[in-house]
Amino acid sequence: MFSVLTAKARLYSAWNRAIMHTQNEKEGFAVAVSEKKKASNARYSEKCDIIYLKPIKARGAAIRAAAAASGQSLQGYILQAVEERMERDAQKGVSDGQIE
Repeated sequence: MFSVLTAKARLYSAWNRAIMHTQNEKEGFAVAVSEKKKASNARYSEKCDIIYLKPIKARGAAIRAAAAASGQSLQGYILQAVEERMERDAQKGVSDGQIE
């Protein structure tokens, strides 16, 4: 039984390698993307800003757990928290790190 499963796993792995075209660091593999999809992704990316966060692992795990508990994506959770903070600061008269 073990050898049959191993053979099937090898066959599946070979099939995967045959149809996968690009390497994706996060997932390990990805399928080829059409030119139309690439153009659409590029247009969307042009509208986006990239902000990197690098919390200590324990704090990062706590943030991920809180996002999951709220039923939100990590990005959605963080953006909502930032927007709420910006609104509170605006109500207090805080702008650009200065109190008006």
